Amino acid sequence: MASYYGEILPVISRSADDEEDDEFAPQPRPLIVKTTSPSKDCETLCDCLVVTVGEVAWRFAESFFDLSRENKWADVEETRDEDHVGYEAISKSPKIAISFHTVSSGQRKTTFAVCKGHNPPEQIWPVTNKILGIPRGYKEVFVLSSSPVQEYKCDDPALLEAPFVKSLATSPSPTEHPIYPTLEQPNMFKNIVAAVISRCHILRVPAIAYVCFTENIHIDPASVLSLNQLLNTTQFRTAKDVGLASKDIVRLVANSHAKHGSLYT
Repeated sequence: MASYYGEILPVISRSADDEEDDEFAPQPRPLIVKTTSPSKDCETLCDCLVVTVGEVAWRFAESFFDLSRENKWADVEETRDEDHVGYEAISKSPKIAISFHTVSSGQRKTTFAVCKGHNPPEQIWPVTNKILGIPRGYKEVFVLSSSPVQEYKCDDPALLEAPFVKSLATSPSPTEHPIYPTLEQPNMFKNIVAAVISRCHILRVPAIAYVCFTENIHIDPASVLSLNQLLNTTQFRTAKDVGLASKDIVRLVANSHAKHGSLYT
């Protein structure tokens, strides 16, 4: 077989290559659900499901909705085996892929599925199945995340003023949601965000994703507060004072920067 440049190349079967790739590809690790509340069946019922991916979204939810041990009812942990020696060496405790919290406001219940850590490609769909499969009764899904502004594609990057938020909704979309600009092509969502939105679109569950594009390596107040338009909607109505929560965000961010301030920590 001749290549574009003219040299002769051996013909290789793609089917054989695919089999070899599958053989050596990382396999998804099993996920175990561990309940932390005795009233699990009651806690799994909710009106709205909010998925937070990454630290910016987690800090937003934690500050405005006071996610704590008291309202956490389940953790989803990755199992470990002898094939993951490197992971064993890094951490002796199991990795928590998802934490579920339920927050009540009047007669309305909102479940938060918190994903703090990074999920490798082989874990994307198993984690997504747990996120959408464990809570029950929800009619709408909101996905909050963040991404480096360097990954955002546009004609003139010099005009970008980070942080900014882009959104993408399924059809049908949630009944009430803030109007952030729609994510333009060729940009696209990745990983857990893309998987959750795709699955909701297939299942005809109204869903919308919000991604904050930030230019800072570490978390900053402006990035967290860029999502505060959500607080004007019924789904995100909270009894916590917005002004006090904003101060909490600044305090949390300052402490986070202090931890990363040393070259040796």
